[in-house]
Amino acid sequence: MTESEAYEIVGVLAECYRQDPWTKERIKIWARMIADLDYTATKTAVLAWVRSERWPPTIAEIRGLVTVDEYHVPDVDQAWAEVMSNVRGVGSWGEPRWTDPLVGEVVAALRGSWQALCENLVEDELMAERAHFLRLYEVAAGRKKRELELLGARALQEIPAAVRAQLAEAEGM
Repeated sequence: MTESEAYEIVGVLAECYRQDPWTKERIKIWARMIADLDYTATKTAVLAWVRSERWPPTIAEIRGLVTVDEYHVPDVDQAWAEVMSNVRGVGSWGEPRWTDPLVGEVVAALRGSWQALCENLVEDELMAERAHFLRLYEVAAGRKKRELELLGARALQEIPAAVRAQLAEAEGM
């Protein structure tokens, strides 16, 4: 989002939650902390928060709401259905296409390669293979979510120490 869009969103929070001291410095910090997020997703998340919550969100809560929306990982059943569709349609001789790279990563972790998965996938072991895929997929999807959340933490490290202290004081940390 642009700088002015970030200030607009923080301005909405400042107007809706007047019980908190929204100094110029606090508004500047908050705008900087959300500036890397998608404008539409952030605005939607903030407006939903304002409509349902009595107290203002933290920066981490805003980032958490938006990053969940930003990364549309297929659910486990959709991912397995995509694998099976590629097994039937592409087979070991072709190159599968994934709607999300995470599915391909888990397939590679499952048997080492797409070809190895196809060649070793037998009807008798299909349920066991599916269960193994589901466990690996859940771990990989959780890791991806944590990586997205860490983006917000890395952005915090870029703020000078004096400003971090002001942010901590403003947040009541």
